[in-house]
Amino acid sequence: MTHDLILKSFQATGVWLMDADPVLQRFNNGPQQQDDELGIGEQGDGDTWPQLRKIFDAANAELRAEINLIKKRLTKSTTLTTQEGDNWHGGAVFYSPRKLASARARKAAELDEAAELQLKKTRDREARAAEAAHKKQNQEAAKVA
Repeated sequence: MTHDLILKSFQATGVWLMDADPVLQRFNNGPQQQDDELGIGEQGDGDTWPQLRKIFDAANAELRAEINLIKKRLTKSTTLTTQEGDNWHGGAVFYSPRKLASARARKAAELDEAAELQLKKTRDREARAAEAAHKKQNQEAAKVA
């Protein structure tokens, strides 16, 4: 507020202070800031707002596309089976930290057993192949002798 406006407001309200300096200092604590730039509505040919709206909508659409892309990224998830097994017929299962740890341990044990079974199958296959090769070698030795 300028000095003149404050004095006019005193005059309009009918209140007139003997010493108006404290009030003037209170409301006039800094230089009046005036915009050096023209407002957006004062420049251009009147099509500024639609142009800004198009730019805003394009930027907004790009951001929404990025958000959708982030949301659609697949997250690796594994389902933990319940201890009940066949007795469970659907519904929500709530895991306490202890049950969650035991379910994870069960899952890890199942994976270890599957790996051991695969390793055993591989060893058996190799043993059978070695036995067949040994048998074939013995047959060839018997033919030669």
